[in-house]
Amino acid sequence: MKPVDLADSNKVWALGGPGGYIIYSEGAGPVKIEPGSGRYRIHRIHTRDGMMEKEVMTVKGGKMIEVPMTGKGPVVLWIEKSK
Repeated sequence: MKPVDLADSNKVWALGGPGGYIIYSEGAGPVKIEPGSGRYRIHRIHTRDGMMEKEVMTVKGGKMIEVPMTGKGPVVLWIEKSK
C-alpha cells in the first residue's frame, strides 16, 4: 500500500493498493474518495476498541464516493475491493 491523496484531506489520511484502501479520519464529517473501477465493501473500525461494524455500504468505483461518518472522534475505514 502507498499513500493516497484524497479530495478533502483535512484530518484524513489514506493508504491504497490493488486490494483497496485503509483510511484514518480524525473528523466527524464524511470522507470522499474516488476508488478505481470495480466494486468495494466499506467497513468501519472503531479506534477505541478495534471493533469492526458490519458492512457499512457497497459501492461501485470509478467515481467519487462519499462515506458518511457516524458518531464523534476518529475512525478507520477499510474499503475492500470485492473479488
